[in-house]
Amino acid sequence: GTSHQQQKKKKKQQKKRGSRSEEEDGGKQMAASASSLKDPNSEYADRSSPLKQHQEHPTALPADCRYFANQAPAGGILMCQRPQAVAKKGEHLGSGPSLAQVYNAHYSGGFVDVAAHRLIVAAYHGGSAEARGAVVAVCLRTGDRTVISGAYAGEGGKQLERGAGPSFHHVIDVRAGTDGFLYAFSVPKEPTAQEIVRVCPESGDRVLVWKSRDARFGQLCASDAKKTPVQTHSQGFAVAPDGGFYLGIANPMTGRGLVHVSCDGSEVKPISVNSNDATLKRGEGPEIRGFLQGFTVHKDRVYAFTTQPKQFLEIDPSTGDRTLIVKGNAAGAIGERWAVWDEDHKVWWTAGLLNSVTVVAFDPATGKSFNAFKCGGPDFPWYPIAGHGPFQINSLNYGGVWKHPTEDRLLLAHDSVAIVELELFSGNSRILSL
Repeated sequence: GTSHQQQKKKKKQQKKRGSRSEEEDGGKQMAASASSLKDPNSEYADRSSPLKQHQEHPTALPADCRYFANQAPAGGILMCQRPQAVAKKGEHLGSGPSLAQVYNAHYSGGFVDVAAHRLIVAAYHGGSAEARGAVVAVCLRTGDRTVISGAYAGEGGKQLERGAGPSFHHVIDVRAGTDGFLYAFSVPKEPTAQEIVRVCPESGDRVLVWKSRDARFGQLCASDAKKTPVQTHSQGFAVAPDGGFYLGIANPMTGRGLVHVSCDGSEVKPISVNSNDATLKRGEGPEIRGFLQGFTVHKDRVYAFTTQPKQFLEIDPSTGDRTLIVKGNAAGAIGERWAVWDEDHKVWWTAGLLNSVTVVAFDPATGKSFNAFKCGGPDFPWYPIAGHGPFQINSLNYGGVWKHPTEDRLLLAHDSVAIVELELFSGNSRILSL
């Protein structure tokens, strides 16, 4: 009865909290007068780090995951361990539908809904031929997950879907529209196509707004006799201030650059394009090679990366002119997929590199930068300790990165299936949602 349930609950809490060795208990005594946690009432206040550098820069997160004993697979704290390892144990952090035990699952791009204090993020799972996508909300206080629209795995792995309309296949990104709707950028079953889908945040209902290579919608075409449609790609998406959309194009014959899709999907026009076709070419500045990707709109400018060479550019949509912000001369010198402006520290966080964890802060005023795996040094004293905990694992890849709306933290779609918080003033990180 009730006594049995209480015992089960106690065992589950002990499993979540982990256990301490005598050596760790000694660490607790060392930290008795100086804790590495700011909150003395934290659930894990008795798991403080005994290391001096951690006590000098205490964390406001509920557990100090910088301390190796708290990261340990056996006896550690779940939120401090590698997300995939926690998933394999069948554990979750936060309630609601999880990607943790779902085949080939990934979180991708999204945005922070400041008013609702939540992260809205694109998610997908399944094989390439039968991928299922969704738009998911993650509460930044609890880590609880809610499916806003799309497919997800319910109890026992049963496939469920929220909202009516065309089903998502491979959702890559989602942004807030200017009209109160959400807009998801998705790859349908045709691997060379892309689509923009309007999502009602209340009902989850979906409406197709635009699709490439589809005569029902506007297409940008070359001036040749065949009026060849210009090929868009899936590595860049943003909502424009007028309610339209920014996409990237990449074709050696017709051009590379940034285009604008009207809010009703009826028209596509060049914004900043390198092309030998005079009807497509627009804007001056550094040549665009490879993909132009990872779009961010900041103060009416579009910021984007090129992949060959690795450059971070500012684009003026009114003229198409491009200005070089920073160039990466080696792999990992800058990210190449996501850019986040940090108003608190006046830096750009550039992130994303395949088979890597690349999170680099760049100060446009000084031209200096640092990788979050190392301390910021004298140029960036607000980042005194290199990032530790679950942030350290080598599997961010192209997972999204965002700035927390009220705390000095980054949010990362990490290890494919988790949302991880990295606290900038302490270098501590933890799994927020899994």
